[in-house]
Amino acid sequence: MSELLYGLFYLGVLALVIGCFAYLFVTRFVSLRVDGYRRTVKDARILICSLGESPVLAQEAGQDAEIYRRHFPTVSVLKAEKLTDLLSALESGNFNILHLANDFDEDGRLIEGQATHAEIAPLLELCRVKNLLFVYLAGDIPEKNRAGVHKSTGAARIGRDLPLVITTDRGTEFGLFLDRLLREIASGKFLGNAWLKVRPQDIGPGAPQPAVDPGPKAVVVL
Repeated sequence: MSELLYGLFYLGVLALVIGCFAYLFVTRFVSLRVDGYRRTVKDARILICSLGESPVLAQEAGQDAEIYRRHFPTVSVLKAEKLTDLLSALESGNFNILHLANDFDEDGRLIEGQATHAEIAPLLELCRVKNLLFVYLAGDIPEKNRAGVHKSTGAARIGRDLPLVITTDRGTEFGLFLDRLLREIASGKFLGNAWLKVRPQDIGPGAPQPAVDPGPKAVVVL
């Protein structure tokens, strides 16, 4: 009987030691990941791009770029007529965040210049390879096109590989919202945490609801 108790005691101690080591390992891993993210986001290089020939998209991209410049040291602006132009810029540059002002068609394809269309998969694949912190799709999407966009972006992602914001309606106060969001991100918060800090009502039913929500309508895919 004493040998059995001794054996159980030994196993209990061993389990406790293993548990402590596992806790320390996970804590250290999370700490390193957070520290690495904060170092990267502090000096993040931002690419703001308008895709296609629309002067409205180009204007929105320029306005958004000015907001990014309040929070990040390096912001580049690109007007790309074709997706290949954007891919080339991403490939050659050492960017951390992509902010894209663009239009989608009913099938969820990107609308380029000269009314040509391009699948979004190559763009998200390159962003994944380049290990971008997140991609912000900042153009309006007509309601009739939204199902196609969600389908195409969902098919182009691999699990939870790339945080993605899909704006459906910029609203009247997009700039103010973006400024608040970027302030949280620049302080070291991950996209999801920053978003919920700015928009706590998006947590779900029962969350605090503002009397007026002038912010954009969007889907955050983490």
